[in-house]
Amino acid sequence: MTAESTQSEAGAGIGLTFRPNPDNGEIAFLGYAGDPRQENYVAGPMELPLIGSDAPNKVEGYSAVLLGYRLPEEPAYRRQWLSFRREPGEAESYLFENEHVRVVKTFRIEAGTLTIELAVTAGSRGLEAAELALSAPINNYYCPWRYDQRYLYEHLHYEHIHPGGAHGYQLVESLSGNEPLLYCIPLGDTRFEHVSRFPGTIDLERASVPNHSWPGSSVLFLHAEGYLAANGFKPLLPGLAASGIRLGPGETAVRRLRLGFVERRSGLAEVLVNSGKIDAYAVPAMTGPIDAEFRIVARGCGKLSLLDANKLEQVSERESAEGRMWTFRFREQGEQLVRIAGDGAAEPAALLFRVTAPLPELFERRADFIVDRQVLHDDGSNLNGAILLYSLGDFEAFKGEGLYAKEDSLWGNGSYEGGITDGMFAAEKNALYPNRGQIAKLERYIVDYVRRYLQNPDNDEVKWWLFQFDTTRSYNYMHVANLYYSMYRIAKQYGMTEEYTDEQYLDFAYRTLMKMFDASRPMDLITGLMGGQRIFALLDSLREEEKVEMYYNLLIRVRRHADELFRGDVPYGSECPYDNTGYECIAFYADYFKEEECLGAIGKAMQAVRGEQPVWWWQGSDIRWWDAGTDFAEVCHHYTSPLNSSALLMLVRQGVLQPDPTLLSLIYGGLLGSTAKIHGDGRASMSYCWEQESPNFGDHVCTGDVGLSLYGTLLGLQAFAYASPRHGELGYLGQLTRQPSGAGLRFAPLAGADRRVSWHFEDEHGKVDRGDAYCSSGAIDEIVFGGEKGGLRIAIRGSGNNDAGASKGGGVYSGELRLVLPVKPIGATVNGTAVRIYPVAERTYAVDYPTVLSGGEECRIDIAMPRASSKAEGGNK
Repeated sequence: MTAESTQSEAGAGIGLTFRPNPDNGEIAFLGYAGDPRQENYVAGPMELPLIGSDAPNKVEGYSAVLLGYRLPEEPAYRRQWLSFRREPGEAESYLFENEHVRVVKTFRIEAGTLTIELAVTAGSRGLEAAELALSAPINNYYCPWRYDQRYLYEHLHYEHIHPGGAHGYQLVESLSGNEPLLYCIPLGDTRFEHVSRFPGTIDLERASVPNHSWPGSSVLFLHAEGYLAANGFKPLLPGLAASGIRLGPGETAVRRLRLGFVERRSGLAEVLVNSGKIDAYAVPAMTGPIDAEFRIVARGCGKLSLLDANKLEQVSERESAEGRMWTFRFREQGEQLVRIAGDGAAEPAALLFRVTAPLPELFERRADFIVDRQVLHDDGSNLNGAILLYSLGDFEAFKGEGLYAKEDSLWGNGSYEGGITDGMFAAEKNALYPNRGQIAKLERYIVDYVRRYLQNPDNDEVKWWLFQFDTTRSYNYMHVANLYYSMYRIAKQYGMTEEYTDEQYLDFAYRTLMKMFDASRPMDLITGLMGGQRIFALLDSLREEEKVEMYYNLLIRVRRHADELFRGDVPYGSECPYDNTGYECIAFYADYFKEEECLGAIGKAMQAVRGEQPVWWWQGSDIRWWDAGTDFAEVCHHYTSPLNSSALLMLVRQGVLQPDPTLLSLIYGGLLGSTAKIHGDGRASMSYCWEQESPNFGDHVCTGDVGLSLYGTLLGLQAFAYASPRHGELGYLGQLTRQPSGAGLRFAPLAGADRRVSWHFEDEHGKVDRGDAYCSSGAIDEIVFGGEKGGLRIAIRGSGNNDAGASKGGGVYSGELRLVLPVKPIGATVNGTAVRIYPVAERTYAVDYPTVLSGGEECRIDIAMPRASSKAEGGNK
């Protein structure tokens, strides 16, 4: 049965092709009309062998119905997947019937979309239906395509699901991000109250399902009261209560869902709004620090109003071309529910934030915990001096609370993601915001453990972990090199290292990477490396330090690696059947080597893997379901999310991706999600799990590989100023305002995101001005774009730390401001004195500025630009 391409009341549709299984009324095939490949978006037995099987983790087909009910005055609770038979008639109707209840499931093609209607009729005694759910498996079983990544990305799918009541949805998107998207939404008074995975489908041991190959299948609850009560669970979103159906004898309740296709994600917003629902997103994201300014932009039918204003302060609202916009700050940290009510909407839409402490406080607190409480001090142990995991409860072989000091475990004591990466984060944090005490302890870790046990100083081999002497895993070398590179920056910029000099740390990083290319397993060099973007930063440093031979030695190895990466197949894989850890590195390789086709492809793939749901644990989080131990429940805001966000931001800065507010929010959700896992005492969780069925529910008990997550956040963290005639002025981790005179814009970045600022301004004619500013010491206090004299005025303030380091050439200048600009500037002054502005790369220029020692002290840098490029009136040209 095919629904032709038409215009429906829910928005522009592209039509669909639908085939039910005539034996049971489950959807066997659902694709978009005109697809030459006839790709199935949902899972039938062909796509998922567990459907129709006798396995203990059997999955029911798409649209199978689960009903749980009890009869009046009877304690017995009846719960079963219903067996339907086809009913004759014009529509596709299927019937289940027993002495207590009659359920008719009907499929209708309406204006290019598919409506599923469930009519539940009570028997002669009436009933209380406390559960009504649909099976919703999609085509996401990745295992058969481990050796054909191109097929995997072009033909299989992700699921983004939002149990947002009347405003909920299921969205199915191809891994490549290239194809139309399938949506499923509730209609009328139908609600998506809860979602869970099929029993057994998240177990570590899954019958006939290999590791890492399948994220599981969903059960979508239209009524979840009985399921939550029986299991002692709470609604996923506070304020959206679960319900049941109470029917008298012969009474009928009807629940309806609509499925259809949209060309791109933005089409879902149109479908929601045109279906009487509310669509909303937040700036900067669903996670952020308490000192940040937040905005909610919402659209819906009728007048919209903000509820829960008692949790907010400095609230203002206005109408924009995008919808209703509220600007505010949160009063308290923690999870915060904010609801939007709409005239005619079935219920308010819920947005669930997690608000953190200010970013500098978070990073300092976490680094202190690492160097003070995660280092083992035991002269009798081989792990003496190691930075280990810290756990609040049972994890893997560890029981109880404390340091995970297991010599025979890869967790904690090795160069693995769950080992050295806490040290990486602490080092990178100190490269940005130095603390002498932390730096001294990091150097002891390097001397006492890294260069004694993990790496052989004589031949640079890196062991996997203490009792696994394998030295061929490339990812481990990358981690060690990144640790050294951050220490090089500390030594170079601040002169605060004692054990090794900046030149020695740079040499360690270089030699470690050279050994990586010599020793790595061949399979590793056709994939990306976590944190691999730093390879190009190291190349830049070798060039700037005039290490000519080292520079070309490394560049040749990197070119060979690139040849393997871009030879034929999409380079998205890893050591696992499916993985998203390589995206970030691939994006930076593609940018460096001008692989335009790959740049476009990887940008789409990185967007497709993350959700836009207005819930902090999903928004901006890459889909991932392993590494957390115990089971394969979803692990949200794992380390790929911030790493891939840093790559997406790079693509925006390079002009490969054209930003809009929703894309920037998606990026910042991934960057900031890891900060939501830092706790009050400085401990951090490796992930968050929303599935109450899992022992991992909530914040993970163990630090695990959170260091790589927070390291990725620091690599990408920056403030972003965005302005366009349609969206107005928006600041991501900063405030963007128009100057009182009306000439120019002023942007004040937030503390913790104030070392780098990017901007993207559009005018009414579509002209774009974009650029970057990065300061090597202190922080950017504000940037004024345009103004009375045009150009840029950048104020840099001291941090309060003696962080200026040695001056360049013995002079008075030690800080460097780097600017990426669309046109060549024509001059610069520092505190009113003319200085040299010099090129350092294509479209990149630098200005040296005086040492800034005390907090609050500022220097002002004015950059003169050609007049046509200096105004920010109505959006910069």
